[in-house]
Amino acid sequence: MFVRRSVRDLLPGDHAWLPYGSESEQGHVIGDWVRHGLSIRDKVIYVTDAEAWELPGMFGEDLGPAVRAGLLTLIPVGEACLTAGMFDPAKMVETLSDEIKKADEQEFRGIRVTPDMSWAFSEPFGDARLDSCEREFAGHVCPSISVTAICQTDVRRCDPGQLDLLKQHHEVRVIPNPDFDDPVLSITRTYQPLGLHLKGELDEARQGRFEEVGRPGEVGG
Repeated sequence: MFVRRSVRDLLPGDHAWLPYGSESEQGHVIGDWVRHGLSIRDKVIYVTDAEAWELPGMFGEDLGPAVRAGLLTLIPVGEACLTAGMFDPAKMVETLSDEIKKADEQEFRGIRVTPDMSWAFSEPFGDARLDSCEREFAGHVCPSISVTAICQTDVRRCDPGQLDLLKQHHEVRVIPNPDFDDPVLSITRTYQPLGLHLKGELDEARQGRFEEVGRPGEVGG
């Protein structure tokens, strides 16, 4: 059973999962999470071959100061988890655990870790290796009082069996923050299916906010 938590409600010890179906969905969730982490001076560790300004949801933002200040660490995939060009789950876990240890020693308030390992399923023995990686990595996150992790998965690159495998390793599924939220009504974008999820009462006073959030071309943007 999944616990569904919005980005803002993730907690230390959460080994969360983001199965995304579009770059828009990925950017909406990960961009908010990275941006908020940097704003409160959490350490953000991101396994990616992208440059800082290319990160999902952060296109064009100047993250140079965060990199120079040590708040944001980008680890290339090859450096993080490849041995002789092959996915090495033990190396991945060791790399991330070392980075977490460094961040702990620097006494950051919180530590945020995110890799996107969708590509690993296409590697030889990818299913078994990713299964091992997820199981071992969870051991470094779930007992922690400072580490929060989001494992990203592009569902377009996985078959149903592979998605089921990943479900077994994550008790938390991360969802977007509400676009509007007050004591009466919460409006949150959904991507699978594409639309809006409303919780509460849509009254006349909030009709304008509903129309603003759901304006054509904005849902999923």
